[in-house]
This record gives sequence, C-alpha cells and structure tokens, in this order.
Amino acid sequence: MYEIYLHKILFVALVMFSTLMGLRVLNKVLDVYSEKIASKTKTTLDDELLPLIRRLLNMGVWVASGITILSNFGFSVLQIYAGLGVSSMITAMCIKESIMNIIAGITIMFDRPFRMGDRIKLHTGDKGYVHKIGLRRTQICIPDDNQDSSKGFKSILVIPNKDISKYKIYNYTFAEELENEEA
Repeated sequence: MYEIYLHKILFVALVMFSTLMGLRVLNKVLDVYSEKIASKTKTTLDDELLPLIRRLLNMGVWVASGITILSNFGFSVLQIYAGLGVSSMITAMCIKESIMNIIAGITIMFDRPFRMGDRIKLHTGDKGYVHKIGLRRTQICIPDDNQDSSKGFKSILVIPNKDISKYKIYNYTFAEELENEEA
C-alpha cells in the first residue's frame, strides 16, 4: 500500500526535477540567444518579444508538467484539456482589451510605422518623440510648448497600442530620412 504512495511521490519528484532542469536549459538557451544573436541584429523586435516568448514557454512547461502529474494521479487528461480550453475562452473574453493592445503592439513592431526616437504627430495633434514601444502601450515624450526640441519635455503621453494603430500617424523622422536619401 505504501509502495503506491511512494511510487507517486517519486514520480512527482522526478517530474518536478525534470521540469526545473528543462526550464534551466530553456532559459539558458534564450539567454545565449539574447546575448549572442539578438543583441547583434539591426532591429529591436527580438529584444522586445523575447521576454514574452520566455514567459509563454515557461508557462507552457509548467502546465505540461502539471498535466503529467495530474494524469499520474488518475485524472483524465482529456477533461483537463477541455477545462483548460473553456477557462482560456473565458479568460480571453475578460481580457479582450489587453489582447487587442498586445496584437496591435506586435503589429506596430512588425510594421514599424515609427521607431523609438522618431518625431511623430498623432491624430489628436500632439507632437512628440517616441520614447518606448511596448506590447500594450507606447510612450511619447511631448516637448515644452509642443516645440520640436528633444529637451525640455513637458510630459510623457502613454497611449494604448490599439488606439495608435487605429488612426493616422505623421512620422516626420521618416520624411527627413527619405529627403536625405534622395539628396
């Protein structure tokens, strides 16, 4: 009788140990990629997406090991997957706005309508310099008196990415770069 419990405890310990070792290897591979490859690329896209990929992979490994442990205790894997599917749908409906911002952020990172440091004008008339492009929101530094100087910022405007991707954006830096290339 105790042998069954001992077997299950050893199995859980083995799965946990394997999960922790697997996560160490996975995170080390991502660290090496970040240091050796991503830091040398021209774009910052991989630098910006790497933390999200790391979190998703870590969560996936933990969920897989949790399902493995639960199946060893006699739970039906199909029921667990069905429960995960239903809870994922409910969660997605609850965080719809955040998902829209993340998708818009990824679109902005791929389409590159502006880059960090670019001088832009928003549909609201605000002019500023792109300070940070995140997955959910973008930060724009607004200069004093809306002048075109990169010093003396009045404020930082934080805009959800779904709002930025909806409207026209005037990118003065791209226009200046095109003029310089043509000259």
